[in-house]
Amino acid sequence: TVEMIAQVAIWVGLLMLFGPSQLVFTLLIPFFAQNYFAMSYIATNHNLSPLTRVNDPLVNSLTVTNNPVLEFIALNFGYHVEHHIFPMINGIHTKKIHKLLKKHFPDEFIYMPKWQAIRQLYRTARIYKNSTTLMNPETGATYPTLSKHGLRPESAQALQPQ
Repeated sequence: TVEMIAQVAIWVGLLMLFGPSQLVFTLLIPFFAQNYFAMSYIATNHNLSPLTRVNDPLVNSLTVTNNPVLEFIALNFGYHVEHHIFPMINGIHTKKIHKLLKKHFPDEFIYMPKWQAIRQLYRTARIYKNSTTLMNPETGATYPTLSKHGLRPESAQALQPQ
């Protein structure tokens, strides 16, 4: 509650400082930009992978790589499988874990560039029909989750409706 009040106070203060005419530039655009940036990682890290009864980050999570500058800004948040395996580790070390996972789990570890994962998000549905199938409720089209076909960076292909 205190954090929420503080955030509202900051935005109201900025609004008073810059005036209501600047609402779009001081509040809306920054809010939508930061929300899209954060949600693009969360959605790509989880919404293309199958659901599992037992938590297995190699199956139910996806690592997305990005431009080094963007990885720095996002504190290596795209290295999500690594984060799920070692949740308390500092993000500085996730790239080292990434290399080890590629070496020791070449058939299980799924990762791809973030742009490619975002493209897959926009080409597929976001609702799970079952643990390994995504479904578009309007059209009924279904799409396999990523690991169903073992997609990896060198063999990744667009998920096609089944």
